[in-house]
Amino acid sequence: MNKEQKKNVQYDAYAKYILSQKEVLARILKFTIAEFQDLETEVIMELIEGEPLVSKVSTEPGETNQTFHDKITGNNTENTELGEGTIFFDVIFYVRMKDGVSRIINFALNKN
Repeated sequence: MNKEQKKNVQYDAYAKYILSQKEVLARILKFTIAEFQDLETEVIMELIEGEPLVSKVSTEPGETNQTFHDKITGNNTENTELGEGTIFFDVIFYVRMKDGVSRIINFALNKN
């Protein structure tokens, strides 16, 4: 791996770490989803269930949908596209909506 590739890997890891913080996720939800606009950030943080998964689930058969301590379970965080190989969702989590229904939210990071 050359210097530029290492730099990109570090950038990706730091960006995912920042984006997986509940305070950051709550602010993103507040300003992008109408149902959260009138709620305080602290309230939205409480509606985020468990801990966000960040590229943690293996793509190997039989190793998906594993429990990660007290984190969200039962999620496949990958998507396979024909001819593209396996793609991991960067950050995926559940959030409880005002109607009490939980929704799955996933974020993909883009450098550009």
